[in-house]
Amino acid sequence: ATLFAGAGMTATSAVLNVIGGDGITANANDVAITAAQTTITSIYATDLIIGEDSETAIDFGTADEIDFKINNTAELTLSATALYPIADAGLDLGTSALGYNDLHLGASGIINFDNANMKITHSTGALTVAGGTFAAAAITGTTIDATTDFTIGDTVITDGVITDTS
Repeated sequence: ATLFAGAGMTATSAVLNVIGGDGITANANDVAITAAQTTITSIYATDLIIGEDSETAIDFGTADEIDFKINNTAELTLSATALYPIADAGLDLGTSALGYNDLHLGASGIINFDNANMKITHSTGALTVAGGTFAAAAITGTTIDATTDFTIGDTVITDGVITDTS
């Protein structure tokens, strides 16, 4: 009587014969699966989670997102348009001892602090600082262009006229 049927299997008199393949070896009493699978090219699953354990994982369970979990909590998400922390100010980029070297932004890039409380915007040949006070230890250059009054300490420059307000 035939008890099993399908590609890669044969059965006679209730004996199952598993036929091996890449990474699978059929032994006399068991089937061995090689730990390092090198011939698998695709894994598709609706709620796929890959990780060291249940606490640290990469979670593909949400459509069009990849969540990175640490201590069983999603900390970072990659979507089609952004890589972002789950909570506002929830992650640092680098540490005090290990920082990144370069930041490369595209044309019209924006560095946005605290939901636009302060932001630096790029346009061709210019950086615009908006939303607060820009403080610098030193500024060097040959031209400073201000669209309104320009103030240095108690000195105000308006349309080329210097006024001491002290």
